[in-house]
Amino acid sequence: MENIKIHESFESVSDTWKSILSQIPKHSIFQTIEWQKTWFSIFGENNILNILEISNNDEVIGIAPFLLSKDNKLTLIGSKDVYDYQDFLVVPNYEQEFFNEIGLYFQSINCTSIEINSIPENSATLSFMSKLAESNQWNFEQYSEDVCPLMELPEDWESYFSILNKKDRHELRRKFRRLDDQSEHTIQQFTTTEEITNSMDDFFVLMSKSGHHKAEFLTPVMKVYFEKLCVELSKENWTRLYFMEIDNKKVSACIAFDYNNIRYLYNSGFDPDYQHLSCGLLLNATSLKDSIEHNFECFDFLRGDESYKYHLGAQDTTIYTIKLMKK
Repeated sequence: MENIKIHESFESVSDTWKSILSQIPKHSIFQTIEWQKTWFSIFGENNILNILEISNNDEVIGIAPFLLSKDNKLTLIGSKDVYDYQDFLVVPNYEQEFFNEIGLYFQSINCTSIEINSIPENSATLSFMSKLAESNQWNFEQYSEDVCPLMELPEDWESYFSILNKKDRHELRRKFRRLDDQSEHTIQQFTTTEEITNSMDDFFVLMSKSGHHKAEFLTPVMKVYFEKLCVELSKENWTRLYFMEIDNKKVSACIAFDYNNIRYLYNSGFDPDYQHLSCGLLLNATSLKDSIEHNFECFDFLRGDESYKYHLGAQDTTIYTIKLMKK
């Protein structure tokens, strides 16, 4: 396999990884080495890094950020509980050459399956991995995993309202008016590493208060992950931590990441005592408004079909899981 170089650390592949990403116009923040390193530092203990650097005619054409688990299964770095998108890093127009090498590698190792979660619906991986399985007579499964609602953003805030259906437009304006009429409120946005480090505990309190599912999800190790992720990405100026304060009390919060002209709404929380003011929904809407004012192309609400996303104008996209298995 002269076209494959295997890396067992991030350090040895870091420059190449960043170079490949710069050649892929449509890639997500989840594919950055900063995100991947953070996840692996917290959750990667029982897995071995098997990062493939794949070349064609001595030119690097892609990265396969594989993990080899103890049960001898290949996956991509990450997990669907904290990753909304996963995929290979492939330079456009080299997909055929890249996936041919993936097939040769899989054929040559003592591993019986590849499982990849959270593949975007427009990814070439879906069709090329299916063809790879067919040509090698391997078993192949593909199924819908979840939805990631998102919104292509208009030029300005008024145009945004015109996109919403009549009921949602009326309701959103009514809720903003009620908030203005019934409270003294302010919006805070934190972006620096110091600000974010000092504010994460406030975020965790509001996230835990907003529902028992979020409280159960927010284990001690998950708090460590969230904080480390937000801090590490803030060093690249990608993290946005918003709070709404009413009467000098933080009542809602959301974390978003700005990357590649997309704002990703990663998680949020609110104080149920202020739910009558729709403080959670309106803070998310404020983040959306801010992304329009900064000329972003897209606002991605990420995984899950919560109703508020659709009330704010999101449209579904689908993410998939695929499994490739030797017979």
